Amino acid sequence: MKYSEKRLRRALALFRILLGFVYLCYGYEKLFDPLFFENGFMQRLSYWQTSVAPGYTWVWQMLATHPSRWAVFFGTLEMFLGVALLLGLATRPACLVGMAYMVHFMALSWYPDDSPFLFWRFLEVHLGQMALFGVFLFMGLGHAGDIWGLGAIYHRMRVRLRPARRTYPQNSFFESEDEPETTETPAAAAEDQVIAENSARDHHDEQDDEDDREGSARVVAPVTAIRPRGKSAD
Repeated sequence: MKYSEKRLRRALALFRILLGFVYLCYGYEKLFDPLFFENGFMQRLSYWQTSVAPGYTWVWQMLATHPSRWAVFFGTLEMFLGVALLLGLATRPACLVGMAYMVHFMALSWYPDDSPFLFWRFLEVHLGQMALFGVFLFMGLGHAGDIWGLGAIYHRMRVRLRPARRTYPQNSFFESEDEPETTETPAAAAEDQVIAENSARDHHDEQDDEDDREGSARVVAPVTAIRPRGKSAD
């Protein structure tokens, strides 16, 4: 079975909807669960105090100064990611925000368990964040909001406003289905070459006939013979 980009875009849209639902649940719980601030965010702040990356301590100090505000901010941000991914609205800006969000958490938990930097331990802790970073990147590059999302409406409006520039990006909603590739046989190629040679020969013959007609239509001035003067008779 031939590979189709349409199937890939549909699978990407399905994964976008599932990830958006997960983030929507995360954001809802952080905003409306009173236990999140005491048992969740404050514990994470105490953990990040010893695991933050060098040069990123100023961010932890900013978070510790107003923890309640930043807890609401993180919950709202995850709600935004969930709604944007679920509806397919502003998918690429949401993916950029999600990538920055993953890098932010990786920097806060740089040293896991207050231990020296070990590469295998680093990968074990940050593998999920790296995976989500790659997912956000892939969805942003693949136009995941153009199928089963409001991104298709945006592209339709853009085409109507600018009908002269109907150039669609690769993997977009308006890209046509993959057409079967036509392979030309050697016999067909030889036949096309013969047809091209015959057409060129006919064109050359027509040009010669036209030159002959132009030559025959020219008016040639009559040539009068001049008789030599004879000697006068005595």
